[in-house]
Amino acid sequence: MSDRREEIQPEQVPLKCDTDLEKLKVETNSAKKENDEVDKKEHKKICRIWQRKSPRSYNFERKKDETKKPRMSIGLDFENRDDKGLNNHIIMNFGEVFAEPDGSHSFNWTWFVTNRVFTATSVLIYKLLAAFIAIPFAVFFGILFAVFAVISVFLCTPLGVLLTIPLNAFSKCWDFVICRFLNPITKSICCQRKKDEKNAVVLDA
Repeated sequence: MSDRREEIQPEQVPLKCDTDLEKLKVETNSAKKENDEVDKKEHKKICRIWQRKSPRSYNFERKKDETKKPRMSIGLDFENRDDKGLNNHIIMNFGEVFAEPDGSHSFNWTWFVTNRVFTATSVLIYKLLAAFIAIPFAVFFGILFAVFAVISVFLCTPLGVLLTIPLNAFSKCWDFVICRFLNPITKSICCQRKKDEKNAVVLDA
């Protein structure tokens, strides 16, 4: 008998790690395809026939915030323009100008139209007049306030400080004259006032 060595080739059995990697690749590819399809569906442009020419006619699905952020500017508040309450006495509201008693009411449409007309007219005329008058008056009063501020800072305050020096000396001299010369004379004539125990001012008898 001849010894025959048969070479037995081992069967190639896939490892678990190889199968896991292949599965992961397949799953990731499928997930990417699904995500791409979903994104394409979400980003489809809605183009209407009568708005094809305008670039703004393409509406994308966007989430709009319900609360609008207030527009802030440097040093100005456009919502509340009277923080100090300087012009609270000015009446511009319809309800504070017109009022109907309980016994006599006009038609509802009359009251409604009156409200709309009064509000629109007052607001429009006020804005037009303010557009023409506000800037010139702002310049005028700005010049006046600047002039008076300069006079107060560079003239009135230094002058007041300067006058305190001689006036202080004059007040001391006046007190000396009153106490040394006039008080004895008034006391001798019985016209000098004095304070009693109850801090009441009475004349000497």
